[in-house]
Amino acid sequence: MLERARKTLTFIAYALWALAGTGLPLLLLPFASRPNNDELVLTIGAVALALAFSTVRFEFRAAGQRLSMSPDSGFLILVALVVAPPWAALVGGLAVLHSIRRAGTMLERVFLAAGGSLAGGLAAVVAQAISNGDPTGRAVLLAACAAALVRSVVWLTGNILIAEARVAGGGAALLRSIPVRPMLILDAGLPVAVVCMTGPFLDMPALALLVALVGQGLTWHVLRLLHLQQADRLAKGQLLETFHQYVPRHVARAVLEREDGDDLGVPVVQLAGETRDLTVMFIDIRGFTNWAEQTHPAEVLTELNRILGDIAEEILATDGTIDKFTGDGLMAFWNAPIDQANHAVRAVRTLPGILMRVHEFNLRRQVQGSRALEVGIGIATGPAMVGNIGNRDRLAYTAIGDTVNLAARLEGSTRDHEVPVLISEGTFLALPDRLQKQMQRLDTVSVKGRIERVPLYAPVSLVRHRRAS
Repeated sequence: MLERARKTLTFIAYALWALAGTGLPLLLLPFASRPNNDELVLTIGAVALALAFSTVRFEFRAAGQRLSMSPDSGFLILVALVVAPPWAALVGGLAVLHSIRRAGTMLERVFLAAGGSLAGGLAAVVAQAISNGDPTGRAVLLAACAAALVRSVVWLTGNILIAEARVAGGGAALLRSIPVRPMLILDAGLPVAVVCMTGPFLDMPALALLVALVGQGLTWHVLRLLHLQQADRLAKGQLLETFHQYVPRHVARAVLEREDGDDLGVPVVQLAGETRDLTVMFIDIRGFTNWAEQTHPAEVLTELNRILGDIAEEILATDGTIDKFTGDGLMAFWNAPIDQANHAVRAVRTLPGILMRVHEFNLRRQVQGSRALEVGIGIATGPAMVGNIGNRDRLAYTAIGDTVNLAARLEGSTRDHEVPVLISEGTFLALPDRLQKQMQRLDTVSVKGRIERVPLYAPVSLVRHRRAS
């Protein structure tokens, strides 16, 4: 009911807006005086420049709404100062219609053109009421300020009405997110300065238009810079959301902030590809495949997302990077994309949390009458290539190389050695003494591509638990 009422009121506001925008010039036209020669030249020149500049539009996004701005406000305010309101209204509507002739629906084009007409006409009414038809001296400043403010308020009101029809939360959401102050400066502040510069030359149309052209060129440049800044923020925001799927948010933000280097001598983060020391972890859920074959797919996905989600939280808590989910397992690594001097320690410190999460997961399953699942974890430390791999349509930030293969081989060997965790000698040697004392050497294993067999290590507590059982 409330939504229907809101839509009805919005439609009525649309209709009244369009009626006011189209009716204002018709209502005032019989009372309008013809412009003299200087006013006519100045008006024609300003209209031509406004139409030329209105084709360049910069879009600013807020609350899902696109706010379109053109660097033509100064010319339109100039017209509002020198000609009668109905002519200014026609010029304002024509400028908007010219700039959006291929944008939006027919209803929106009519609505926006009516808004341009309303803005131009009301700006002229206010400006000429202040200047008494003689825009010279201080009257230029006051009239220009009033006209610019009226135009901006009408423009903002029009966007609020469009937001009411389009955006969740309506105009209130738009007002909360729109940068009102910068928009007013660009749509009113700079144009006022432009028009005031033309004040002393209003009786010399060519010179006045030249001054206005230079001033609006500055507005054009400022709009372009702000548009580029917003586009850069949007692109970084999208990249942050994407990269946050693999690394903690503060790590992703650090990557974006340091991609050009910083003043503290932090090396540039390379996402294109590099070789660096990594600590790589492979995790596999044991017995999951057999259980999944006898279980409804919806339950399988629910349980899989729950256990892998719990494990991923432990990895992200130590600033690890999740490379990929491998069906019933995952691959992660440390020391990329940002440097982590103690990356091996970080990886080993995730083990108690991961094993506790798996234990809690199995307790819930036992209550439900389901059998417990086990994990196999392999950790290796050494050089690897890391970077984006794929094509322009689909990229993956991943690591490849002998260290990655070794971690996968260790994960597979956990079943043979009946322990849930195996680490490589490289990882063992990268640990401080207090953590090395908590590890025990087990055996050696042959790895594809290596001539010598690789020593295996496991946490002492897990080895004792194996023997006890």
